[in-house]
Amino acid sequence: MSYATVTDFIREFGLAETTELLADETNMVTTENIKYHLNDVEITDADELAAVRYAVERLESMLAEAAKLMNGYIAKAARLPLSEATIAAAPVKTCNLELARCQLMEDADNGTELSEKRCKRWLEWLKDLASGKTTLSNKQAATASCPVRQGYSVSKYDWGAYP
Repeated sequence: MSYATVTDFIREFGLAETTELLADETNMVTTENIKYHLNDVEITDADELAAVRYAVERLESMLAEAAKLMNGYIAKAARLPLSEATIAAAPVKTCNLELARCQLMEDADNGTELSEKRCKRWLEWLKDLASGKTTLSNKQAATASCPVRQGYSVSKYDWGAYP
């Protein structure tokens, strides 16, 4: 199970970058062909169709592999599978997208120093998650020393006497 989809990847990084990362030597994986494939528009050339299918399957595989890597760390911090609320509260989807992007950038032509830093940052986040330095939820837990209360307090000020 992946935390993100091919559509999420394209939405996050753009169709041009996605095409560049998935491009092959035959130059049959184009932005137009990827758009056609994702929108179920028929691609008449069998070779182009095969190339685009393979490229999209490769991206789906990278997203799944990144999710498996993440689950190894997440399992130490939370119970799997994660709920939709937990996924929405934490940067799980973004982490999945970034790690898949890192895998696609392994080619020397695609990798940059900035992309390496982003990959390391997300791996550090996963390590912090597994060690308990960070959590998946953005909710503050109530403790005995710092209870979380809701509502309002009664004011002792006489607001009726205020002109």
